[in-house]
Amino acid sequence: MVLFGFLVVYTVSYTYIYAYEFFPNFFFLDPRNIFPPSPLFAALLPLLITAMLTTLGHFPEIKRSCSRNQNLTYLVAAGLTLYLSATLLLLLFHLQTDTALDPSFLFLNIIEALPTVSILAIAIPIPAFITLTVFITICLWNGFRLILQTASANNGLHRILARVIILGMIAGHLLAPNELVAFFRQFYQEYIVAQKNSIHILYNTYYLDSISRNTQLPAAEGNVTEHLFILQLESLNAALVNPDVTPEMFTLARQNGLLITRLQGASVQTKRGQEAILCGTLPSLQVALMNSGRGRELHCLPQILREQGYKTFFFQSYLDLNFAGTGKFMKEIGFDEVYAAPDVMRPEDKRLEWGYQEDIFYQRVLEYLEKYRSEKIFVYIAVDSTNHYPFSNGDLPTSLRASLPFPAPQTFLQLVGNTTYAQDHYVGGVYRELFTKGYLENSHLLILGDHSFPIGLQESTNTFYKKSTWQENFVTSLAILPAKRSTAYPLLVGRQIPTLCCSQIDLLPTTLDLLGFKNASQFGYSFLTSFLHATALPHLSPCLVSVQPYSGIEIAVINYPNKLQFHLQDNKVTESSLDSSFVERVKATRKTTSADIEALSACLRSRLDNPL
Repeated sequence: MVLFGFLVVYTVSYTYIYAYEFFPNFFFLDPRNIFPPSPLFAALLPLLITAMLTTLGHFPEIKRSCSRNQNLTYLVAAGLTLYLSATLLLLLFHLQTDTALDPSFLFLNIIEALPTVSILAIAIPIPAFITLTVFITICLWNGFRLILQTASANNGLHRILARVIILGMIAGHLLAPNELVAFFRQFYQEYIVAQKNSIHILYNTYYLDSISRNTQLPAAEGNVTEHLFILQLESLNAALVNPDVTPEMFTLARQNGLLITRLQGASVQTKRGQEAILCGTLPSLQVALMNSGRGRELHCLPQILREQGYKTFFFQSYLDLNFAGTGKFMKEIGFDEVYAAPDVMRPEDKRLEWGYQEDIFYQRVLEYLEKYRSEKIFVYIAVDSTNHYPFSNGDLPTSLRASLPFPAPQTFLQLVGNTTYAQDHYVGGVYRELFTKGYLENSHLLILGDHSFPIGLQESTNTFYKKSTWQENFVTSLAILPAKRSTAYPLLVGRQIPTLCCSQIDLLPTTLDLLGFKNASQFGYSFLTSFLHATALPHLSPCLVSVQPYSGIEIAVINYPNKLQFHLQDNKVTESSLDSSFVERVKATRKTTSADIEALSACLRSRLDNPL
């Protein structure tokens, strides 16, 4: 009877938690307050108590009474176990991240799915995540097997109670929104409905054309002599790039170069940002270019610079080059040497959840480069460690705590603000170290975000990057610090562009223009043209494009101050207007019209056409 009592508790608790998540106004008690400090306990506690009792129990009389139905019992129990295990894990992910697990997020990132889901959803190491999953599955197997066997046993009271429990669980999962059913419905919409959408077909045509144009480019021309460093910062939201949160970036740009506070990101993920920065192609709607197997066909920045005699290096502060297929892709597009952090770090160096602390990592990278002082180098440094989801402030060094912009963070925005501040602090440190090593006289340095990360400006719930196409999901920042003895230095120093002017997709031609290549315009639009070439007419950037490959696939098209958001899974478009803030004013949402399709087509044509 005690066992059945706990089974009833589990059924009622699970249904209550599930229902509260979707219908909070109908309940007066928040389960997250009943089971502090995490909603994880609310979902797991009844299950764990029930599972332990079930697993430890022995009921030979029940087993004997239903031996005739053993195979059927095991089959049904296995099906129910798989169903509820998947549903429970999806629910835990939803509770912890405030967003459902998107099928595209899982299937487009299958290599890194397990470590990503484990860190994002439960914030525990992978072995513990696997152990928990196995434990839940075993416990559910035992529990369902016992209930089914009891439901067919001879004892009337046990049989009645077991059948009531089964009916209660079925009713609970039918009445409450079902996470697993929603997952497969979303899969159908993204992989069946969206792919047949005319917008998807149109965009994909231009995407493939952008790759084709990239692969057919001739060798660039120029007598380039400066070194090039690109410093890629994780999750840099332009709304936080200000003198209070990023004082180093502001000071460095004011004293030594150009600051573009609003740079349109191509998409919402590191690898998609890297593709745009290095290769200048349109972002993919689904499988990332990095995972497409086409890397060797591309004519990206490292290959272009290799053809000019550069030694090319890629370093990342994360621990594994196989994550997201990064290492393989970087080698394919022309980096001579590709390293994850452990390749250059020492055993005593401090590690964080997403890599090594940046100041130590920068130091080790520069130590490694010392042996190449006599060579012309291109160095791409990707840092992921400090300013990364879930933006924990617990790992921030004690030396920074007194100067944090938000000493006692209460909101997600404040948590991200503090980690962005720490990231910026390390940027100032590496710049000074580059200066002391004599690089900055003859080296261009670009500092920019790989993508933005939403902080709840547009909607309070918009705090995860894989849903929506609001501007706060995309807009990051860029500082260009030219070599001090280059002709570009006096033309750029002290300049600032505070308005939305350009995109990551423009960064390849802009970088080539900065270096002095003669045919940089073949790769797209250099947004430095009006600064660097007195005879050139100022060029207004064409419309900007960003892609959200998750949540049903969405495309954002910006002709400032107007913006269109195409929602492929339901064939709708949202029209909104932009201003100096990061909050968009929505004008209307409607079914996609032929005029909308033509607007998208004109925008994509403008990204590929070369007017110079």
